[in-house]
Amino acid sequence: MKVDVVRPGELGPQELARWAAIQAADEALASPFLSPQFATAVGRARASTRVAVLSDGEGVVGFLPFEVRRLGFGAALAKGLSDVQGLIVSQEADIDLQRLVRECGLRSFDFDHLLASHERWLSGTSRFVHERSPALDLSGGYDAYVRQQRDGSRSLFQSTGRKRRKLERDHGPVRLVFDDADPGLLDQVLRWKSDQYRRTGRVDRFANPTTRALVHDLLKVREGSFGAPLTALLAGDKVVAGHLGLRSRTTLAWWFPVYDTAYAAYSPGLVLCVELARAMTEEGLTLLDLGKGDELYKERLSNTEIALLQGSVARDRLTASLDRARRWPREQVMRVVLESPGLRSRARATLAGVGALREHATRRRTGPTGDGRVGRRRRHGE
Repeated sequence: MKVDVVRPGELGPQELARWAAIQAADEALASPFLSPQFATAVGRARASTRVAVLSDGEGVVGFLPFEVRRLGFGAALAKGLSDVQGLIVSQEADIDLQRLVRECGLRSFDFDHLLASHERWLSGTSRFVHERSPALDLSGGYDAYVRQQRDGSRSLFQSTGRKRRKLERDHGPVRLVFDDADPGLLDQVLRWKSDQYRRTGRVDRFANPTTRALVHDLLKVREGSFGAPLTALLAGDKVVAGHLGLRSRTTLAWWFPVYDTAYAAYSPGLVLCVELARAMTEEGLTLLDLGKGDELYKERLSNTEIALLQGSVARDRLTASLDRARRWPREQVMRVVLESPGLRSRARATLAGVGALREHATRRRTGPTGDGRVGRRRRHGE
């Protein structure tokens, strides 16, 4: 098999059409993160983006989008942002990922959301663990989904419905706008999301201008069934929650949901998720991928899952051994924490404490005006 490594922007119309055709022929590849439009958008934002074009004597048979990191290490496309990663090839293809890593000129290839169906292509130089992404299967329609979930999630739907009605009584009619391409609304969602990251002690993804440029670029992309619908939940004329997702023909990724904390008592995030599921069926979308995570609402809302792998594959056994030794201490700590509900809870509490300290420091630095000026008492007549 021949391997040519190019930048996404160098793919020609025939190659892009072939990519789309392979994806459309296999429902397992339905995620918008595996679409050629996502790869080309990431390529416009990140100069390190590459695509391996796989071909045989009869033509192009597949693609592997990836990113080149320092010292010859590689990573799955948009690792840290993408919720599904993989090769866009036929399921019947005979792929050797170790050889492909070498052909791409990489020392290793890291992934954290690789499709579990790719496991058969991994060799002895790979290391990985199985993970899962909860999802909502809406193929039977919204009403059928709710009926199916009632036994295990009746109280969740009832409490969410009560809070929606209370939100409407207190602040005006509640409605969902599924796809609003307003960049000003996106900026608001990103501000709320940055606040949430800082508040919970996590790294603010949108402090990186490249990431901000990427999501703004995606908001403008409308090619076939691919897009980045920006959803707003309104109460009266006020946006109380928002979500930037990615969509393909059948799948919507629950990517960046957030809400105005002033309305937290109404659980606007949950209201948004339930209303979005209802709207999806009207748009012909049949799967809502909630993304990895053990949040309780994901467990209670999901009725299916996407099987994933996290790990890496190295070009040779020596590189694999060195890589394993480099990662071992951190991975052992993470494994112990993730396998213990008590430790997971303490870790979350620690992150929340870090976030509270960060917020306090920010308020002291910027003052109550939030613009860098220290607030002062107003004199009479000011």
